[in-house]
Amino acid sequence: MAGGLAWLALAAQPAPAQYSVFPVIVELEAPYAAAVTPLNIRNEGDELLQLRLYVVDFDQMASGEHKYFAPGTHRRSCADRLSVTPDAISVPAGAKAVVTLRMEAGGEGVTCWSMVFAESAGRSPSGVRITERIGVKAYGVPGETMAIGGIERAVVASSDSGRRLEFEFANPGAGPLRPEGLVEIRRMDGSLAWSEAVDAFSVLPGAARRVLVDLPVLPEGRYLAMPILDFGGEFLAGAQVDFVVP
Repeated sequence: MAGGLAWLALAAQPAPAQYSVFPVIVELEAPYAAAVTPLNIRNEGDELLQLRLYVVDFDQMASGEHKYFAPGTHRRSCADRLSVTPDAISVPAGAKAVVTLRMEAGGEGVTCWSMVFAESAGRSPSGVRITERIGVKAYGVPGETMAIGGIERAVVASSDSGRRLEFEFANPGAGPLRPEGLVEIRRMDGSLAWSEAVDAFSVLPGAARRVLVDLPVLPEGRYLAMPILDFGGEFLAGAQVDFVVP
């Protein structure tokens, strides 16, 4: 789930309201003193929007899937330091509102993370209760962290659509990363045969993400598949995989 958007629907019905929250990723430096940041909420619908805001713990799998836990139960939880004020608001149609995230000082030099959900609830014309929620990833970082990361594994494998490049980006550092870049396919003479952008994806500290990129149909020959990522470090992360199209 890129960008922190999550849905919880109890029936396949249109959402009762539309709204946006910005930003959806925040880093709060609070090693010695509390840090605060605003969240901007806009009611994009034509009815009064009522929201409740609350904190949960989360983790992210190598596939990118998010898992959620009760606040304070994840080993890197920020729940005991993170609060949102107010925790319930009403926003008129077309209007904006601001709530405040606060991270208390602490952390002992280790990054923590939790999710803040802004959740609305309403009923469809048929009377079925529908819930919509938007999640904001909140990180408590121990001051400036060095971006450390790299591609640890890359292979070209068969897939239902033909071939795909699979690679894994690891983040052994202390802070969260959002790598982005591109995948190139080059002929053995160095000329470019194909390229495609890799959108930004999040990688938690001490974790890794698996990225899958479908490759195009290519003429017979030998090629190099090359993922190239900018993750905010001193150097780009890259790898190359030699493969043959028979």
